[in-house]
Amino acid sequence: MPRLRLSVLLLVVACIACGKSSEDARKDLAMMNIEYSEDAFLDRIRKGDVIAVKLFLTAQMSPDTKDNQGLTALMWASYQGKSEIVKTLLDKGADVNAPGGSSLSGGITTALLCAVGGFLEQDGGNRAEVVKMLLDKGADVNVRLKNLRNMEDGNTALLAMSFYVSSPRRSDSKDCLEIVRLLLENGADVNAKGWRGKTALIAAATCENNDIVKMLLDKGADVNAKDVDGKTALGFAQVEKNVAIVDLLRKAGAKE
Repeated sequence: MPRLRLSVLLLVVACIACGKSSEDARKDLAMMNIEYSEDAFLDRIRKGDVIAVKLFLTAQMSPDTKDNQGLTALMWASYQGKSEIVKTLLDKGADVNAPGGSSLSGGITTALLCAVGGFLEQDGGNRAEVVKMLLDKGADVNVRLKNLRNMEDGNTALLAMSFYVSSPRRSDSKDCLEIVRLLLENGADVNAKGWRGKTALIAAATCENNDIVKMLLDKGADVNAKDVDGKTALGFAQVEKNVAIVDLLRKAGAKE
């Protein structure tokens, strides 16, 4: 890193620590060749530039700033698993349940759904930590994505996680079990139904992660719930020839 750039960053860090006026924060951004604008603010969030984000907020940029698709700063930080930026935005009063999005972005969403969506789609980031911070700040654990194309309600965060772990691609991720646990402990509806009437247990019954199935059962998942085709979790586990999960479901009272 060039010496001048390093000197500017050290000065900025010192200024943030001792308290800085809005005008001075804008000057510091200019010294870093960063325009003071909503687009630049959101760009720095996506890049994970914590120092610049803090300067923008000190310069009175709204923590609820939205992009042209209606996605908020908190949604972007949550989606990318930028835990320090998520904390900074929440500390500055970002609305944890603000809805946002458009038909182009997939529908109306929230920061929690973005955090889960980011875990499902991207590598890296402190996903479980972000989910915990959002829930601690009062994120609605049972909110559903709203599909603007057909105006139907989509999945909750728990349903999204359960459908995801039905694919073995990341069901063994270190964050996967922790995120499911956090959602359940914060009141996620374990028997909510999603795509084609499937519950979290039905969706998870095809995965290799026995611990998730156990967690859902321990939280009261209806072991005999049926989807729109009349299929149960046991039926799906049998098709997948997942002996361990078949045994778990039978012990929990699953009917043939």
